[in-house]
Amino acid sequence: MMQGCLFDAVPEDTPPATEEPQIQGEPPTVTIATRPPPTRGRFTLRYDPNSTLNPITGLNSDNILLSSLMYESLFVLDENLGLEPLLCESWVREDEYTYILEIKPDIAMSDGSFLTAEDVTYSLRQAMINGLYVNRLRIISNVTTIDDLTVRIELNSQNSRFLRLLDVPIIKNGSIDSRVPPGTGPYVFVGDQFMRLDSFPRHRDFSQLPVMIIYLRECENNEMAELFDDGELALLWDDPSDSFVIRLNRLHEKLYYETTALQFIGFNMRSAPLRDPDVRRAISFSIDRQHIIEYIMPRQALAAPLALSPAYGLYDTAWESVVSDPLREMAALLYRAGLDDHNFDSFLEYPDG
Repeated sequence: MMQGCLFDAVPEDTPPATEEPQIQGEPPTVTIATRPPPTRGRFTLRYDPNSTLNPITGLNSDNILLSSLMYESLFVLDENLGLEPLLCESWVREDEYTYILEIKPDIAMSDGSFLTAEDVTYSLRQAMINGLYVNRLRIISNVTTIDDLTVRIELNSQNSRFLRLLDVPIIKNGSIDSRVPPGTGPYVFVGDQFMRLDSFPRHRDFSQLPVMIIYLRECENNEMAELFDDGELALLWDDPSDSFVIRLNRLHEKLYYETTALQFIGFNMRSAPLRDPDVRRAISFSIDRQHIIEYIMPRQALAAPLALSPAYGLYDTAWESVVSDPLREMAALLYRAGLDDHNFDSFLEYPDG
């Protein structure tokens, strides 16, 4: 969920105020704002200056969202989890294990260079061994560069949906250790007097960007609501499944955006009862998914009877197990697992207690 609120805009070409700077500190290689943060009327997002903006190695959730404005991937997924090319021009599948990808020409990077196959090869290789994408990319055995705009990817097992895994951000060749590596996104990080993201004039969608400058503000969790109400943060994002709840005092606009996040129940298989598949299925039948999405998380989720999003374009409802009376099915499964009220205390137990 995103919560947004805008005030009367301050012209973006207005020069910053010249009041006496207040030093806030400087972590290595990143310049922190040395003046009070921008206030009402400027589009401002939360930022953690002590964490990297590197989209491959970064783990801070706020900075990950900011990095999505600075870096792009070969492919993105649409609302039905379908494949859409972004930095990739075309592709062919040579065999069941090999893909050849052509990179779009003349894609500008924020350091003044143009995107090359070497950048793509380097980024994928680094993502295979660093950060957020390691597990996803274990299927890749090798990535090589064929020419300036052509990349070969070899897999260690077959996967006809492999390209959907390539929404991995692309950075400049050799920049994995940089806190802000060059990228191809519509915004670039500027850390001089005010921390901010400036629009990238050489980006192909520059003329369509909604704002030219995004100011950045460091703050603690318990400060966000007050800063938002005071207009010093223009937008907050909130994950309904997160343990931290944002409480706002004023009216605000809510915007919902879809993600591929899957909420699921994990069973501790070291627990003797949960080693029985009938017990696990019975617990699954006890969950009223429809009630959750209608009353507990309205407009914030889809009921997923399987470990697959129903929004997926190839999803088939025939895969779902249709049970007219889930409670009766649950009772039958527990009984088959050997659980019954053997000692008449209104609790189910195994015969051995």
